[in-house]
Amino acid sequence: MKFSNSVFRTLLVAGGCLFATSLFAQDELMSLGGEEQAPVLNTNEIEIGLGYSSDDSFKFGEYNGLPKQGGFAISNLKLSKYLQPDHSDTTYWNVDMKNMGLSNRSVSAEIEKIGKFRLHFNFDEIPHNRFSDGRTPFMGAGTANQTLPSSWVGASSTSGLTDLFPSLHNVDVRTQRQRLGGGFTWYLTDKWQMSGTYRHEEKDGRDSLGAVFGSNGGNPRSSILIRPIDYNTDEFNIHLGYTGQKGQYSLTYHLSLFNNKDNALLWDNPFNNPQWDPGANFSDGARGRMSSEPDNRAWQLTLAGGYNFGMRTRLTANVSYGQMMQNQRFLPYSSVFPTVIPLPRNSLDGEIQTLFANLDLSTRFTNRLGLTARYTYDNRDNKTPRDIYVRIAGDAAAQGGLLEENARVNWPYSYRRNNLQVDVNYRLMRSSRLTVGYEFENIHRDFTEREDTNEHTGKIRFTFNPFSSAGGWIRYQHSMRRGSTYVSNEPFLTGVNPDYINLLQATNPDDLYPNDPLMRKFHIADRNRDQLAAAVNYYPNDELTFTLSGHYNRDDFLHTQDGLQKSENGNVSLDAGYTPSKKISFNAYVTYENYNYKQRGFYHPGFVGVLTPTTDRIAKFGDNWWSMDSRDKIYTAGAGLDWNVIEKKLKVKVDFLASHARTETTPHSDGLAFLPLPDLKTDLYRITMTAEYNIKKNMGLRFRYLYENFDTSDFARDLVTPDTLANVILLGNGTPNYSVHVVGISYFYKWQ
Repeated sequence: MKFSNSVFRTLLVAGGCLFATSLFAQDELMSLGGEEQAPVLNTNEIEIGLGYSSDDSFKFGEYNGLPKQGGFAISNLKLSKYLQPDHSDTTYWNVDMKNMGLSNRSVSAEIEKIGKFRLHFNFDEIPHNRFSDGRTPFMGAGTANQTLPSSWVGASSTSGLTDLFPSLHNVDVRTQRQRLGGGFTWYLTDKWQMSGTYRHEEKDGRDSLGAVFGSNGGNPRSSILIRPIDYNTDEFNIHLGYTGQKGQYSLTYHLSLFNNKDNALLWDNPFNNPQWDPGANFSDGARGRMSSEPDNRAWQLTLAGGYNFGMRTRLTANVSYGQMMQNQRFLPYSSVFPTVIPLPRNSLDGEIQTLFANLDLSTRFTNRLGLTARYTYDNRDNKTPRDIYVRIAGDAAAQGGLLEENARVNWPYSYRRNNLQVDVNYRLMRSSRLTVGYEFENIHRDFTEREDTNEHTGKIRFTFNPFSSAGGWIRYQHSMRRGSTYVSNEPFLTGVNPDYINLLQATNPDDLYPNDPLMRKFHIADRNRDQLAAAVNYYPNDELTFTLSGHYNRDDFLHTQDGLQKSENGNVSLDAGYTPSKKISFNAYVTYENYNYKQRGFYHPGFVGVLTPTTDRIAKFGDNWWSMDSRDKIYTAGAGLDWNVIEKKLKVKVDFLASHARTETTPHSDGLAFLPLPDLKTDLYRITMTAEYNIKKNMGLRFRYLYENFDTSDFARDLVTPDTLANVILLGNGTPNYSVHVVGISYFYKWQ
């Protein structure tokens, strides 16, 4: 990008100037009498070298800037001037430039005059490399206009697309973000200060996206496209704060502006399905059109404060009010069918008002007894107008009328959350403390199956330190979530034309239940939760440390017949450290994690209707209940060594990591035949070594070595080709597996 290249060149010039300025300043200080008489302590370092990565791997280089085999530059620079406590100079500054030879480079700088002002600047490039082995027949992949070859012949399934494989070409999916920002702090008085920040972010690249023709009922056909990413985001903050002996207050304004340079994606339809409306004329080269993320803006004003009532009580509070707005012009209903009933408005005119308030009180009644309380109010009020949109479903059928299912009403989701927490702590003895607490939360939601959920939580925590060499804590809490009546067809009832609902009630009430009446969504279903956590620290001597910690969580969805019924997860970890001398230290850890889930469902080879009792289901469909048990097991171990092999001459650091993860799924059913699913697996091994050899006191060489091995198996991606699914053209990218060695050698020079 032009922005990135110009900024990068500017940063290099600025860095060179700063580097030269620092050298000149250092020479001037030495000429005035040497390092001991210098008014400040400068710690500066420059590092230059070369590195080499042995293999191509987007997964290995997902974020570290090393997706490709080959050489790269090692380039880092630190410039700084720090204060000395006994000197009157109150100005300090520093510049830090990291990874300047890679795509994840960063630059930061700041300067401050104590009690007067502070300025800071930062620049970051953040890559995200997802995969490079995708294949697509679309020309113009990664742009807003994607076409098929002139020789393309449509078919109703991928097996009939004779030109699919001859037209495939490789594509990759990756994005790059560039962030440029800075800010100031102005100390108006010893109690008042003002600050402001600004950040501009540009994100470009490409991502994958499913593009569909057709609707439910057996006729959808889709393609996985490579869409363009070209976003701009600007964020502003201005802050005014007061800090007094008893009270502290602040006022903050935040503004965010988002701009998407691509407002639509166009693509050729590769299929020709006989189930589609003949009026679509797909054989004549119909094109699909899909909107991208719309431009939007948001602002928020926050007032916060705290006040100390004597030595034992403190009250803090903050209140925020904001708006989120989106008003980008709508695209037409269809690029294939004519619109009979027009859009009800030209744009969404979306507006969400947010109000957040938080109040915290902490007090100590006696030296032993204390209390903390918190109240939170969080309201998201969606003011977006509701209208009837007579949609053209997937460009596969004509528009229809107002008294049909495709006449949909938008859902402006809102919620209101009230949360109250109270904790009482009591010091039993000098070395132990008991805390008991209660929490209540109510959430009210619009346009969902359950309007209100109420959750009560009781908790207890015991902290102990019986010996100077041992201590720890244990915590248990139990939660119960219940709610208002669960209406499984509420989204359908509120999402279509009310006149159509009245028509169904009079003619065919069974059609009012498109969702399973027994299905429950886990985040609003009745639930009991138990959580237990503990940690123990042991220090037998100054050389050894041990920490044993663990966590267990169990969720029971006791009234759920269809859906997630039970969830269990836990982990246990042992950490150890050994420091026999100042020259060497060693640490190691091992962790085990376990996640278990049990879900239940019912296979309906037809419309569900109003069937609710189990006996009715079995009588109509047979014994088609099924359940699925899944279990994730993750083992992780690591170790590290820091060793000053030769004092002030040679330092060595070694780190090792090994991770082994497995997902096992076990289906159960009395009335259905099924095939067992293969296990999913992921293994990761990593070794990093760094050696630093000082040629002189302030210069030397650094040697780096990294080895990483990643091995994964996923049946949903292994051996999957673009035509594996009958109704979807896939990208055919497989699971990432790699073994990469990275070596580097660099020269560093330090000065003061």
